[in-house]
Amino acid sequence: MKKFAIISDSSCDLTPEYLKEHEIEYAHMFINWHDDEGFHEIPASLSWDILSIEKFYEMMKSGIVFKTSLILRNEYVELYEKNLKEGRDVLYLACSSGLTASTALGKKTAEEVNANYKDNKVIVVDTLRASMDQGLLVMRAVELRDQGKSIEEVAKIIEEERLNTVQIGTPDKLSFLRRAGRVKATKAFFGDMFGVKPILMFDDEGHNAALYKAKGRKNSLLEIARLAKENCSNPAERTAYLMQAYCSEEDIETFKKALLEIGGFKEVKVLPLGPIIGASSGPGTINVYFWR
Repeated sequence: MKKFAIISDSSCDLTPEYLKEHEIEYAHMFINWHDDEGFHEIPASLSWDILSIEKFYEMMKSGIVFKTSLILRNEYVELYEKNLKEGRDVLYLACSSGLTASTALGKKTAEEVNANYKDNKVIVVDTLRASMDQGLLVMRAVELRDQGKSIEEVAKIIEEERLNTVQIGTPDKLSFLRRAGRVKATKAFFGDMFGVKPILMFDDEGHNAALYKAKGRKNSLLEIARLAKENCSNPAERTAYLMQAYCSEEDIETFKKALLEIGGFKEVKVLPLGPIIGASSGPGTINVYFWR
């Protein structure tokens, strides 16, 4: 079976250890901000080696507004051609096109690069997902590749299964979503004032949609656990990924316990929410990801 590389991007939120073990490279989106010293822009690193998790979220708490920007075309070209020149096809599992224009750029660049290679190719799959939902699809692709399936077979299966990954979560404060332009200012103000917590899920077009709401932090975590159980066909055989953005230990333990006891999941893995999703949702965001 012809070898092929699997790549993703900064939104997939996989751990550096997993990426290294399975030789998964990723294209970097960027985060930028202004402060008293001027404008700053850095690659969104999943190893947090440029800006630590603690520093990132403390800056947000202090009023710094982080914005995200697209993957550079040159990075796509370098990642694609690095593998193509070594005789490997490339499967790029991209962040939802409903959240970023990087996916469209990645596809366009792949078409341009493919025109120069007769024996190898790049296939781009829009996962319609982000964060660990996207990560779950990368892990699934690795599993299928290790089973000996071709790049075409893996791409087809990922496209068929991508809507079977589920995200359910809530930000701690709507004000961070307002700063990122994800919610109207009036809704953010009154939501924070009255303690209303929106519960977000991905829709079939790859957008985050506030489908439910709860009053108060603890109630929102318990409600998410109930919704997780409703949206998982067999939680007793599933792993839930609890992704948290600099949350308190109390919130993490409350949510983990709820996912085990109310959600009924086999196990719960706790990991940090990456910089791309964190830049929009802010500190205190807590989500769960799993297979339906």
